Amino acid sequence: MNRRNHVGVLRVRRFIRWLKIGGYNIVLVRAGERDCEQMCSWGKEICVRDPLGLHPNKEAPRQMMQRKEYNPIVEFASRTLFNPDPGIVWGRKVLKSQNVCAAAQKADLILSSSPPESCHVTAMQLARESQSKLCIDMRDGWLDEPLKASLDKSASQRQKEGRLEAQVLAAAQNIFVTSEVWKNMMLARLPELTTKLSVLTNCYPPDSVSSNPQRRKDELVLLYTGQFRGSKYNNQPDLLLNPVLEMVKDHRLSLKILLYGKFTRQDLTDIDMIKRSLNEFGSKLETHSPLEHDAMLQALPQAHGLLLLSATMASLPAKLFEYLPSRRPIFAVTPENSAVWKLADQIPQLHVMPLMQEKLELAALKKFLDACQEDDNISTVPEEFSENYGLHKFLNCL
Repeated sequence: MNRRNHVGVLRVRRFIRWLKIGGYNIVLVRAGERDCEQMCSWGKEICVRDPLGLHPNKEAPRQMMQRKEYNPIVEFASRTLFNPDPGIVWGRKVLKSQNVCAAAQKADLILSSSPPESCHVTAMQLARESQSKLCIDMRDGWLDEPLKASLDKSASQRQKEGRLEAQVLAAAQNIFVTSEVWKNMMLARLPELTTKLSVLTNCYPPDSVSSNPQRRKDELVLLYTGQFRGSKYNNQPDLLLNPVLEMVKDHRLSLKILLYGKFTRQDLTDIDMIKRSLNEFGSKLETHSPLEHDAMLQALPQAHGLLLLSATMASLPAKLFEYLPSRRPIFAVTPENSAVWKLADQIPQLHVMPLMQEKLELAALKKFLDACQEDDNISTVPEEFSENYGLHKFLNCL
């Protein structure tokens, strides 16, 4: 699969492992540059050419730190002309593929994972034509806290996609969401989904638990991995970094902050402003291109502390489940009573600060920084987010 370390690809790989353990014969349908098939250790992969060329087989070089961006007019047009998103063009080609249709006719179960939501529309039509069971996996909300700004800003776009969402969810026998908050949001709108809706969070990466964090350098190093606005349009880096800057100003701390990921132009502009201010007070901030997934997992326990931004109520970022097994202190900026906020009650190494404050209170950040300098932090890695727990819940739902 292309983009092999993307959170969506990692989740689908997990489903493949689980389905194989469950005794299923697996056929994976994905987008790529050309039509082809190949046999894999777990089953068959069918690649259907993407007419719009949005899914190249080769990943962009990891040395690229700036995220690829499109002209805002093109971005707006793509979101309004294609319902629900440009992936629907590929979806129509999937529905005409003889190989895909032949595989669907033999299927007991068709499972799709979003975003993009167009894959659900395609899966619904395949399931309808083959009379197969339909399972919908929603890594993020569709109408609830949508990733697309157009769904918050345009009533007509929300109405159009709302009709599609209702059709897909009505057709599904099982629906997975990734947090209890998302489940409650959906049931508040669509209470008839109660019997088919289940929470299936992301899980710790296999074999990633580090029960004894390795010895770290004397310099206080804080690490952030991932994206900002590239993940969700309101994930602004200053929401996370400004509190750190204020703490440095007030306490004359000497920190080294490392940001690994792909960042938008606006992200880099915001980060550069904060970087200059930190330099004035004796702290450093560095931006780097993304680490390979295995290298990133190895880097986490080497840091004194880990930084997390979740600017939504419902999301439990996959990054959190990569952070937790390192047992390093985590500082998260998130709305009060969000899904991440509520986890702090059961995870002692997770320190949360409200996203929006009339007066900036830095007590949680101070507690986090104190913990970063201690060797005997209390930490926990809850079993409910383990691969084994998720496997049994997934197969029981199916």
